[in-house]
Amino acid sequence: MEKNRIIEYYLDEKLRDLMLIFPGGAYERTSPRESEPVARKFQMAGYHAAVFEYRHELLGYPDIIKDTLAHITKLRKDQRIARIFLCGFSAGGHLALWTAIEKPDLVSGVILGYPVVSTDSKISHLRSFCNLVGDEPNSLIMDALSLEKRISSELPPVFIWHTFDDQSVPVDNSLKLIEALKQNHVLVEAHLYLHGKHGLSLADETTAFEDQGPVTFAKENKQVSSWFQLALNWIKTIKQ
Repeated sequence: MEKNRIIEYYLDEKLRDLMLIFPGGAYERTSPRESEPVARKFQMAGYHAAVFEYRHELLGYPDIIKDTLAHITKLRKDQRIARIFLCGFSAGGHLALWTAIEKPDLVSGVILGYPVVSTDSKISHLRSFCNLVGDEPNSLIMDALSLEKRISSELPPVFIWHTFDDQSVPVDNSLKLIEALKQNHVLVEAHLYLHGKHGLSLADETTAFEDQGPVTFAKENKQVSSWFQLALNWIKTIKQ
């Protein structure tokens, strides 16, 4: 069995901020569409990047968060890295936010795309949590995994984007999170788009769905693709 690993995409040997990407995949796998293409895009913007492939070992709760923190703590020691930002999609967004909640001192900010956040049965992505804790999860564990309940003022700034008609992970996940961040005085910037399927990633030609041509995909999701530049602008507002 392969070990969980961080794949690094250093732009050069200079000291730069690093974007650590947590691809989605319902805690079953890590999606290729939310991996290298995103890392390359951040490289083009002048950042070091890395992708955390966190589902090779299929660790459950609580081993997955222990493993994640160990990987990031090791990464933090690299002399080429200034600040570390986390960028998580879907279930990867859950793990990225969870990581920042556990160790806010390790990261300077979190970018979340259509994140899995809540275990509330009305809005949760149940498959993600079953893959993490089993088909009959303990209520106390599920409560601990409902991250909108665990926000504190120590959390670094958060950037969120989601689409209103996401049929897989309801936008209510992000709405609940935004409210919790507001209540705890955590700086948050949020962009909610009217239309767009779940899993759009960069929403450009490099991340088209397999059953859709890249040009058509990019044209249909052009508005949503604006999230990336908005996130870059947001990073610039975060104090060193």
